[in-house]
Amino acid sequence: MKIKQLASAKGVTLPNDMPADKKAKLDKLSTSKDIDRDFVKEVGLDDHKTDISLFEKASKGAKDSEVKAWFGKTLPTLREHRAEAEKLSHGGKMSMKH
Repeated sequence: MKIKQLASAKGVTLPNDMPADKKAKLDKLSTSKDIDRDFVKEVGLDDHKTDISLFEKASKGAKDSEVKAWFGKTLPTLREHRAEAEKLSHGGKMSMKH
């Protein structure tokens, strides 16, 4: 189940747009000539670490079983993204499948 479907089923309205700071990063990346280098520079490993920490907390602490399951199901993808970002930070190339 996608987050929009889950939110709708739970009666939660999600924002229509991402936060301004994240949108600015995405806009900057969209014109990059070296997306791998700039991705690591703009998004960084810290953002991934923070997101994973928040998702781990939610997957353990959510009271709603469907919400808890969604966070748990999404964690492996976030961990893959962080691993790819780590590769990029060491001069590797991005190979995300998503």
